[in-house]
Amino acid sequence: QIESGLKSPHLITNKDKQICELDNPYVLIVTSKIPNIRKIQPILEHVIKNKRSLLIVADVETQVSATLLMNKVKGNIKVNYIDLPGFGPTRQETTEDLALLTGATVMNEDLGDDLDLIKPEVLGEAIKCITDDRNTVLTINDVGTALNERIEEVQKLIKKEKNQYIKRRLEQRVFFFS
Repeated sequence: QIESGLKSPHLITNKDKQICELDNPYVLIVTSKIPNIRKIQPILEHVIKNKRSLLIVADVETQVSATLLMNKVKGNIKVNYIDLPGFGPTRQETTEDLALLTGATVMNEDLGDDLDLIKPEVLGEAIKCITDDRNTVLTINDVGTALNERIEEVQKLIKKEKNQYIKRRLEQRVFFFS
């Protein structure tokens, strides 16, 4: 579960529950801002060609948002986009946790990744994704020992941490895995 909710009422797929549900979505994680739709066009084409849905975890520019919403409303693509999980000192680690859980590669142009060269191999996957006004819940496949190792690592950090705010954030990361 990620503390990141719906960005637009146009993304809602279940009007009764006011949620966006995606079945078997690909997951794209970008920590730098997505400035225009051309940057992720190869990903969108791959998703449409494979008749899958897409969860974008990134900060998107207004033009990208408008284009995604227009194509979603027209029925061209099943898509949802949410903000990156966490904030402050825990944002990077929480984003890496999400990448581990979904099998995605985190893209960041600020660190040298070129979105113009993005390929479908960076996509992760989930079994299901449900987003309401506050949270996104992902159902994922078992990722095995890597997940257990990450949980143990975070639990060690919790024991060492003196700052209560950071400690709470670390505890939320462990909750995120369950």
